[in-house]
Order: sequence, then structure tokens, then C-alpha cells
Amino acid sequence: MNGAEDYLASGIPSNRTSNEKNSLTFIEGILSFLVGIAAAVIFFFMTKSRYKMKSATKVLAFRENSVVNMSIQEDNLIDTVLTHRIIPKPTSNDSSTKSSTHTSSNGTTHGGGGTSF
Repeated sequence: MNGAEDYLASGIPSNRTSNEKNSLTFIEGILSFLVGIAAAVIFFFMTKSRYKMKSATKVLAFRENSVVNMSIQEDNLIDTVLTHRIIPKPTSNDSSTKSSTHTSSNGTTHGGGGTSF
């Protein structure tokens, strides 16, 4: 730490001046602005050509070009058939209905864990 303290205590060397300004001249500012604008324009046109933006499409007159037939139509129900059937519960020996898992081609088991009704 003594080296750092000595360096700090010695200050700015006499052969260096601290009056230097870090600013741009008017010409450098204008040139920088023009280079920035040129880069932005090039980027814009490259992006536009990449996406191939189309100009605005013509607005369609949808009311004139659409056909809607709003007429009254009636449907009459003629007959109904209702069928009742009792679904038998599986027996305790029947294991094919109890499993909801699937074994894939590589041997991994998927599924299962669902609830029953």
C-alpha cells in the first residue's frame, strides 16, 4: 500500500497537463452525425429488404363483396330413439382395463396415475 500512497501523494507529473479537453470540434460533430444517419438508413433498408415488406393493401369493400342469406328456416324433429345399456364393471382378474400406462419403443413407461370413475 505504500507504493499507492506515494504515487497519490506525488500528484500529476510536471510534463503532463490536465488542461486537455475531451470534446469534438464542430466538423467532427457534423461528420459523426452524418455517419450515424448513414448507418441507420443502411440498417433500415437492409431490414426492409430482408422482410420484403409490402406496401399497404387495398381495402376491400366487404359489404358489397359478401353474400349473406338470412332467411327463416324451421327444422321439425320427427322421431327419437333412446337406448339404455348397463356397462359391466371389470372383474378383479382383468388387469388390461386397470392399467393406463404405455411403454414406448425405447422401453420407457409413460402415463398412469389418473383417477378412476
